[in-house]
Amino acid sequence: MEENKVHLTSGKMAVLWTGYLNDSMSLPLLDYFVKTVEDNEIKPVIEFARQLSDVHIKFLTDFFQNEKFPIPRGFSANDVNLNAQKLYTDTFMLEFIMQMAKSGLVAYGSSLGMCARKDIRAYFIKCIDQTVELFEKATDIALEKGIYLRRPYIDIPAETDMIDDKSYLSGLNPLKKPRPLNAIEIAHLSFNVEPTWWEPCSLSASHRLPNQKRLSAI
Repeated sequence: MEENKVHLTSGKMAVLWTGYLNDSMSLPLLDYFVKTVEDNEIKPVIEFARQLSDVHIKFLTDFFQNEKFPIPRGFSANDVNLNAQKLYTDTFMLEFIMQMAKSGLVAYGSSLGMCARKDIRAYFIKCIDQTVELFEKATDIALEKGIYLRRPYIDIPAETDMIDDKSYLSGLNPLKKPRPLNAIEIAHLSFNVEPTWWEPCSLSASHRLPNQKRLSAI
């Protein structure tokens, strides 16, 4: 179709380039996870995540070549020491996959919204479907093992209530009289709190994985 021959816009270049870098970074780390995971229920989820990244890299490589776009300099197997001792628990690996899936859904949805070309839209729609499947697999295993981190519970309201005045908007101001958080605020806060504990755990051990000294020093 003629539509598929439209030149790449800055938006398309940005999301495709970013996608390639993200998947190239995921591949060696997931290879390490596959090699060190011990739980036979968690391992297939990691292998599925690794398979998706591999498929994405192959598609994007072919796409860039067809568009005569330079292949981005991403990460490779040489950047990770696959023989390093086990640095992460199996539970952490599963949580990492779930967080990766959540971030992927947001990123792919945003990328889809930037693209008009039918072939690129089809790619990101497929990525969304695959990431949903990955999230489902990881979440099901976490629930079965009793390690899924649920959002905080609150009481069901007895009746519908309305905001009476503008003072509600200043309820979180430390200089004003505080008010209880509402359900939307609690949901977003709890969602954003999750990375604050697993990201430091990941970074604290990741310096032992790189093969190259220059990467360890960064």
